[in-house]
Amino acid sequence: MQLHQSLNNAGVAAPLIAVSFATNATMQQWKTRVLFSEAPAELFAQTRFVSDPEFLIYQAYGLGRNSAMKVYGARVLMRRAWLFARGKPRPNIDEDTLQRGGDFVISGRIVRFAYASKDQGDRPPFEQMIAALRVLETA
Repeated sequence: MQLHQSLNNAGVAAPLIAVSFATNATMQQWKTRVLFSEAPAELFAQTRFVSDPEFLIYQAYGLGRNSAMKVYGARVLMRRAWLFARGKPRPNIDEDTLQRGGDFVISGRIVRFAYASKDQGDRPPFEQMIAALRVLETA
């Protein structure tokens, strides 16, 4: 959601693909109960949500798995406590929470920007992604 807001604020109109290892049904529930309750649905108008429960896309981009300590370390637990204190507990997830995520800017078949997350709370600086997208806009 922060990426969508950052792109919107920067005036970058790039189509996005959000990949999840959740089943399509679970992802639809998450979008309705969590994502769209925190931001207007229009913010995601150019986003395609893709379900990848077989991890084929994750494997294609070299995103392995984290250890349980890395996933449930202090940083993630503090974030969950912060959300819970604000009345926004996350639903229990039945999927593989050890799977690493990542952020990519891809043009055609060329990866222009790649960032493999260290843990579930790790994201690249949005400025780097926006810069990579701006290069594509001028190309």
